[in-house]
Amino acid sequence: MIQGATLDVAIGVLLLFLVVSLLGSAVVEAVGGFFHRRSKNLWDTIDLMLGQATIKETGEKLVDRIYRQPFVTTLVQPKAQRLYPKTLEEGARTRDVRSFKSGLEPDVRKRRFHGPQHLGSEAFASSFIEAIKPDGSVEQSVAKLKSAVADLPDAISKPIGALLVEVGDDFVAARDRIERWYDDHMTAVSVWYRRQTRYFLFVAGLVVAVLGNIDPFAATKTLYRDEAVRESVLEQAERIGGTDCEANEQADARIECLRDELGGSVALPIGWSGIDHSAGSWILRVVGWVVAAGAVTIGAPFWFDLLRRALAHRRGGSTDK
Repeated sequence: MIQGATLDVAIGVLLLFLVVSLLGSAVVEAVGGFFHRRSKNLWDTIDLMLGQATIKETGEKLVDRIYRQPFVTTLVQPKAQRLYPKTLEEGARTRDVRSFKSGLEPDVRKRRFHGPQHLGSEAFASSFIEAIKPDGSVEQSVAKLKSAVADLPDAISKPIGALLVEVGDDFVAARDRIERWYDDHMTAVSVWYRRQTRYFLFVAGLVVAVLGNIDPFAATKTLYRDEAVRESVLEQAERIGGTDCEANEQADARIECLRDELGGSVALPIGWSGIDHSAGSWILRVVGWVVAAGAVTIGAPFWFDLLRRALAHRRGGSTDK
């Protein structure tokens, strides 16, 4: 059982991993927000799910028609509402001018950039049903719905048509099938999205580790040898570990809570001052940067939970409520 100075050093290293994870995730969120990564990924995912279909009568992309339904436009930031015209005539203003880079009309490309970051299955199903008729509405009839689906390109009409085969005349069941179909696709895509995010987190963590010389091996050595530094870091760990951030069920909410608690005031044994410039030290330092970057990919909630457990063990208590 780990006790004494060894446990205190371990707590200090856990705090270090927590801090670097928060910094790395902040960088990824800032860069992703600047480039509208989540909004573009959601648009592209729905577009692919719909077989990149277009409306035959107007030449519109089906995903764009869906995005201009009230169930989606209400999820858009107020400053971007003007990009979501309510009628087809309004949406046709720039249809003849396409972006060379993306192949989309300027207004459509902007809707892809500024769209919602999340779209629930109920909102999608409602928007899809309302969007697949030229007049923007469908009677609550399975027969009418099947007819509208049949008019879509094969890439989307066949899978949706297959979903509606066994629902009979139950419109609610038909809608439920569409919702589940959407949820299944989003679940599969979320796995890919998390993998891609881990790659970005690793890169961001490596950049943060190099810029700040966040080397867990050097930090461990300093914490073990310098009792004053160890006590200072332990005091900060106790302050942060005593927060109620774990009460937030969502990981994003826990991360935001931890950032608020840290407030940029944590002093850790990191940085470029007084470092050893020998070849062996540089090799170990680079390995330490990679380890720190790897810690970022695991996520701040994991390190926070581990930190709380280590602190509870040190006090001889438990984290269980």
